[in-house]
Amino acid sequence: AAAGSPIKLANKAIDQIKIKGDLRVRYEYRDRKKYGEDDDSTNRWRSRVRLGGVWKNKIENWEIGLGLASGGSDATSTNYTWSKNEIFETSDLRLDYAYAKHKMDIFTITVGQQKNPFQKSWLYWESDLRPTGLNLHYGDKTSPFATTGGYATRYFKDDGSNTAMMYAGQLGWNSKIAGMKLLVAASG
Repeated sequence: AAAGSPIKLANKAIDQIKIKGDLRVRYEYRDRKKYGEDDDSTNRWRSRVRLGGVWKNKIENWEIGLGLASGGSDATSTNYTWSKNEIFETSDLRLDYAYAKHKMDIFTITVGQQKNPFQKSWLYWESDLRPTGLNLHYGDKTSPFATTGGYATRYFKDDGSNTAMMYAGQLGWNSKIAGMKLLVAASG
């Protein structure tokens, strides 16, 4: 209310919730004609809708995140192609992320379906990937860091006997030298 908002908060924890979302609509054409082969060009309309929020309890160093996104079951895209399989079909709305994160000094533990915890580039670690599992991180914004985790990647049978797991780790160093950011990291 002090900032001129018409909403008065009844609880100090509520002001630590941040909600964000976006909508994107685009036309896409890819010209992929190959000499001597069938035309593989793509002409389509696509959209993406995302809505989510993060609650940060600053006193106890907890963060809870929950987000929804359009699209299908593709693990690295929330884009929906209009009427791809059926006439006037509608998009799915799916869980994009749902996690709990606890920070203790420069050590962080995250559990659930989370945003990609690894430092990434165009070479590896797709930024839209949402691994589900447990993640441990050590380090600060400008220091050596280590990130490791175990993630369920695929569930094959009803009895759970064939759950495929991925274990990953990354070591690196964040720094600022002469006003420039420097990041060096290796993953395995």
